[in-house]
Amino acid sequence: MCAGAPPRSPMTGFGTSVLMTRSDLQAHTPDTEEKQAGNMLVLDRYAPIATESRATDGIGLGVEVSTQQPVAITSVDTTAYPSGTILRLEHLASLLLKVRSESLSSMLAVGRQDNILYLVQDRLPATTLDRHLQDRNRLSLTETLAIGRSVLRALNPMHAQGVVHGDVHPRSIHLESTDPISRVLLATLGPPNSLEASAHSFSELARLAVHMSP
Repeated sequence: MCAGAPPRSPMTGFGTSVLMTRSDLQAHTPDTEEKQAGNMLVLDRYAPIATESRATDGIGLGVEVSTQQPVAITSVDTTAYPSGTILRLEHLASLLLKVRSESLSSMLAVGRQDNILYLVQDRLPATTLDRHLQDRNRLSLTETLAIGRSVLRALNPMHAQGVVHGDVHPRSIHLESTDPISRVLLATLGPPNSLEASAHSFSELARLAVHMSP
């Protein structure tokens, strides 16, 4: 069973309360050497690619075979998680297939092959707001407004589908350019362990608390 959207430009929209806690794994680093990994196809359309960087948490890179559009492919072993967790992840991903925004990384396809659930999404720029702030320490008023407006544009179509992002913070905000900051993209669904409260360490929760509103 597979659901999908037509091939489209690599940079567009999406998000949820089960967002990637390490969204940089979904990002595309142009300098990484890539080659197609064998003849395997995911959901009949997407070819995984081997890179010099080792993928973790089941998140790897790939391309749509007919257009060579770069994508991020999350593979989830459905036997390794409670069925309720998998069903929730699959349901949220299916809702996100309908969400599109120029400020949101799109969910392109969702489906199962054997015991593996695949989530195919747009790749993201490698630079996150979190990394940018480590280098710059602060933003100008113009940059702050540009980021805020982009995030609101990303959240609006999600809310229209009844989906709450729940994890908007500097590490889930990706910057296409940084001098100046122009296009901003919000990251998306990650591995199912991000659905579990126990997956967050104390240090992770403390880091997130810094970015929460009062």
